[in-house]
Amino acid sequence: MGDGFFFLLDQAVVVLCTESFTKEELEVLITALYSKFGIKSTLNKRISSTGTVGWRIRISKKVWIN
Repeated sequence: MGDGFFFLLDQAVVVLCTESFTKEELEVLITALYSKFGIKSTLNKRISSTGTVGWRIRISKKVWIN
């Protein structure tokens, strides 16, 4: 993973820029985030300006388990 960012518009969202991983690898990571830390996350498809398809992990503040 290269980086990530915090996006605050309609809601607070953390986005992990994980385009260098396959969708299958990210699904494993999403499962681990939930099982180990109770963090629910989703995959978001991103198409770059060159047309390359990548996937980012998105974590909304609404999906944290307290």
